[in-house]
Amino acid sequence: MIQNKVTGLLLSAGLSQRMGMLKPLIKLNNIPFLAHILVKLSSLCQQIVVVTGHQSALIENEITQWLKENNENLKISLNWCYNADYKSGMLTSLQAGLKDVNNSDWILYHFADQPHIPKEFYHAFIDQIEPAYDWIQPTFNNHSAHPLLFSKRVIPHILQLQKDQSLRDIDTENKLNRKKWACDFPEILKDIDTPRELKSLLENI
Repeated sequence: MIQNKVTGLLLSAGLSQRMGMLKPLIKLNNIPFLAHILVKLSSLCQQIVVVTGHQSALIENEITQWLKENNENLKISLNWCYNADYKSGMLTSLQAGLKDVNNSDWILYHFADQPHIPKEFYHAFIDQIEPAYDWIQPTFNNHSAHPLLFSKRVIPHILQLQKDQSLRDIDTENKLNRKKWACDFPEILKDIDTPRELKSLLENI
């Protein structure tokens, strides 16, 4: 079996307005959201690109310090990518991050507000990679969710999108071979956007 080179692309650039605090640095079990995801992705990715924008220096410094203090040597290439245009939306951050991707077969596209997804999900997700597909999306109870996997063949399509477009504009073109993976991980349906959602998460861990 050919080993696919997978890059984790993690968006951490938003204003966190609905939360009222920086989501990447919120602690879950004393571990920042962003660190939770980095540690899990490092077990299966050759490279991780973290795209920052709002409070970029603070996020990079805090996470770098946490990794050092907790002896988390990720043993992979970790690139911090600043998106100066982050206020224009997530697409610009995705595009900025993709320009930092090197020698990769697949991209695991992840948001910083899903720290609670189990490690087991990611390894099962990577096992869904097949050469016949360009785009793999997990579902639970017929509801599509994130993170996403897409092949390097998708990158040029994303980089050609305009600021007022989204990945849906690619997804509806029928130019890509897409796969929906019905998984057993309900956690993919949740992202932690608001204080109420955070409270619910903390009460149920």
